[in-house]
Amino acid sequence: MLPAAIPPPRSFPVRRARKQFPSSKTQNKKNSSKPPKKQVNTKPTTQSSTQLSRKARHKTAILAGTVLAAATLGAHAAITMQLVTVGDPGNAADTRYSPNRGAVASTFSIGKYEVQNSEYAEFLNAVAATDTNALYSTSMATKGIVRSGSAGSYTYAAVSARGNSPLQYITWAGSLRFANWMHNGQPTGAQNNSTTEDGAYQVSLGTAAVRKAGATWFVPSIDEWYKAAFYKGDGTNAGYWSYAAKSDTAPLLRAALGASRPGGSAWDNSALWGATGGPIAVGSYNAGDSVGPYGTYDQAGNLFEQPETLISNASVLLGGGGPMTTALLPMARRTM
Repeated sequence: MLPAAIPPPRSFPVRRARKQFPSSKTQNKKNSSKPPKKQVNTKPTTQSSTQLSRKARHKTAILAGTVLAAATLGAHAAITMQLVTVGDPGNAADTRYSPNRGAVASTFSIGKYEVQNSEYAEFLNAVAATDTNALYSTSMATKGIVRSGSAGSYTYAAVSARGNSPLQYITWAGSLRFANWMHNGQPTGAQNNSTTEDGAYQVSLGTAAVRKAGATWFVPSIDEWYKAAFYKGDGTNAGYWSYAAKSDTAPLLRAALGASRPGGSAWDNSALWGATGGPIAVGSYNAGDSVGPYGTYDQAGNLFEQPETLISNASVLLGGGGPMTTALLPMARRTM
């Protein structure tokens, strides 16, 4: 059982990331596929919705990424996440705001997209036949993942129309467990130290759990997430964009309208700025309006994202999530 002081469930997704170790292919320049998100300082509870964030012996931040090593898999398909490389190691922090954010010492990879319902359903099928640690929330049933059967024989499936939509209602502790599972090679079995409880993080430590030095997959920190969303790249003192779409001016309204997607949402998760809307399939907007400086998608919209970093034992929300107004979009950040 985890301590009660664990961050609670929220309707926002998570990204996964991997750290990269030096290799002949390490990139120090921008990739063309990464999105940013905002943050909000919020009290943690047992279920918080985060969206989940490399290879060549890169370490990975959980947002989305490539498969790690081969693993013995059971009745679930292997997850192969698409990753983008965030280079320019040793970059300067963004000094326009306090506290200063975005400085990262080493190259890492981060999920090109937010963690999707279909990916999380595979994780549940691997380790949640008996869902000891409540990795599944009944709220997920209305957001894209349904559960069938009874304890001991639970099975999970992403609703076909929402398989590529971002995951919602995962807890902060759940995001660490998902990272552990990826780090451990996507094993099948009960929720224990070899599957979900240890690996990149020792989850039993509760809010004191921190990323281990040898982590290969992990939830991005605030600085890693912030850099992927806003850093201009091509050097260590390039500066930061004001919007997580390689821009210092607000993205065009046409991107938020989603005219061809009634009821859908773009980078600010609304059909109109300040209006209500629902999340849509990740990467739906391929124009510059929703792609970050390193190639991530939707870091400024669709859903808020939760990093591994806690502030005063409270979870933090990053990115964009509706309803949003243009006044809140610059830097896609809240209280850090």
